[in-house]
Amino acid sequence: MSIKGASINLRFETVKEFEIESERYLGALDYGVRKHLSHFSYHWDPDEYNITILGAGPLYGLLPGTKRLVGVYRSPINGILTLSTLGGASIELLKSGFDLVEIHAKCPRKSILVINDGKIEIIPYGRVPESAYALQEELRQEFMDRFPYPFRILGTGPAGHYTCFGAALSKHIKNGRFDRGSEGWMGRGGLGSVMGRVHNLVAIVFGGTHRPRRPALLSDSRRLNELARKHFSKGYMQVAYDATTKYRFDPNTGTGGTLGNNLFEAQSETPSFNFQMIYLSREARQQLWSKYIKPHFFQPFQQDTIEPKKQKTCGENCPAVCKKYRGDLKKDAEPYLWGGTLAGILYMNDAERLVRALDDIGVDAIEGGAQVCCLMEALWRGWIPLEDAGIDERPNMDPDPGCYSRADSEKNARIAEKLAYDLGLQRTKLSTHFREGFRKGVRILTDKYGHSFKDIAVYSCFGDERSNAPNPYWNPGFLMPSPFLSRFCTYYKEGFFEPEEYGAKIADSIVSELINENFGLCRFHRKWLTGFVGPLFKEAYGIDLDPYKFCKELAARMIEYDHKSYYLPAPWESERVIDLVATYASKLAEAGNETARNWSDRFVKDKHKTALEYWTRTRRAILAYFGRDANI
Repeated sequence: MSIKGASINLRFETVKEFEIESERYLGALDYGVRKHLSHFSYHWDPDEYNITILGAGPLYGLLPGTKRLVGVYRSPINGILTLSTLGGASIELLKSGFDLVEIHAKCPRKSILVINDGKIEIIPYGRVPESAYALQEELRQEFMDRFPYPFRILGTGPAGHYTCFGAALSKHIKNGRFDRGSEGWMGRGGLGSVMGRVHNLVAIVFGGTHRPRRPALLSDSRRLNELARKHFSKGYMQVAYDATTKYRFDPNTGTGGTLGNNLFEAQSETPSFNFQMIYLSREARQQLWSKYIKPHFFQPFQQDTIEPKKQKTCGENCPAVCKKYRGDLKKDAEPYLWGGTLAGILYMNDAERLVRALDDIGVDAIEGGAQVCCLMEALWRGWIPLEDAGIDERPNMDPDPGCYSRADSEKNARIAEKLAYDLGLQRTKLSTHFREGFRKGVRILTDKYGHSFKDIAVYSCFGDERSNAPNPYWNPGFLMPSPFLSRFCTYYKEGFFEPEEYGAKIADSIVSELINENFGLCRFHRKWLTGFVGPLFKEAYGIDLDPYKFCKELAARMIEYDHKSYYLPAPWESERVIDLVATYASKLAEAGNETARNWSDRFVKDKHKTALEYWTRTRRAILAYFGRDANI
């Protein structure tokens, strides 16, 4: 048995089909890393030369959580090799006749790549899409007759063509119509910009009638249940159901999904006002939660989404039903924190304005949201003249709950919505400063206006000029010197550790997460699928695979690539980022963590020296775990 791939050169409009023995295809990420290393793509700027790999996982089959589409490319945001995934989309890719496609070069004009039932063509489109959502509807109608079977549209928005932080949207199509609530994004790492600026692609449309090329075991429910009972003492659907409680509905918290459970967990520590809430007292943060966030942000989500069970899957038969929604908006934690509370928008209905704008322009909601929040605080502080932003009122980004009102939420939403559209459409001079990224943008603003904008910007540094906005949580794990920060490849459970211990925990988490990412598995199923990979490979392919060892070596190769690209993690340069770590240590010190107390005292004495030492020692420990020299 073999898998089928296609290498597509967009410039010359050529397609080279190839086959790989199934036993040699051990995941799209592994394939993509090898391809980028062999093509020396690290020698070029990611906007000039890049390769996009889209592939299905080798364990695709009846098991829920095995149908994620994996994309591998070099990120124009942070400069390193990265990946993004899309739930359920491997179904349509495999039906299109291919397990794997690699995209090279650049179309001479804006175009659509069509993969239809084994045939590949490039269709001129000729313009930049005005809206990610409008493009989806336009192409659905245009291609319905050509695809009389299930198909996918992986499309860009204007941000993918004008900036380096564009995302790619795909709305699940069911019975010829979009299935409301089940949309997905390949957001992290700027895939939309790789498509739009590197390849000149507006969208990729794919589907067909082919049968997946996979071992019989993976589509045999009886044999899969036998294997699951041997491994878990119960059938696989029951195992999956039990393991995904958080994402469906957790009776212990009374809520479901990432947004509901993360808000319930964080409560008074919910990130807000561009992380300025870290400077508030415990009592003031509690007041923010009880007076605003809980009744006006969390409870509306409960009433409008959780109680009426507004939930969908990504398109596969899955007990997690993780996609919570209201109307036509999906409710995930990261977009609604960066696009809500962190922007000083503490009412859910108002937050929908900013989230909708970020989605409409086709931007990574984390990267774009972090930029909007930084601009909101700068405008509130008076660092940027209102006329330069094209607004006539100043937002309120004061985290003091006594200085906030319902009207401030509405006002902040209006201003933030405009700033988001400005960024995506590049329609103001201010927004053009961020065209090539967050870190470059704040440097331009500092030179122009004289204030230290980097000190209110929340990002991790890569190389001399690139950066990565973190997942929006008050946890240093998302800021540590890991080359995998655009994903959840870090250690983010509560605790404060000596750098050597922390680095080892982060490295271990990187490997565990890469098992899911490489093999096309949904991380919401990680409680059961991660440890099931080895037995599945043994039974399906006859391979004695050690997934942990394999992915540890894979991570080491990715670090090797990043070293060659000169975009390794660099020390923190933002005061706000250093304060996020220092206040986290102080918070845990108050709770009795002795390691946190020791480091908190050191932060008080010399914050910047302590931050650099903690960062450096943690980085050394991470690299040592993968057998890399800390001096690279």
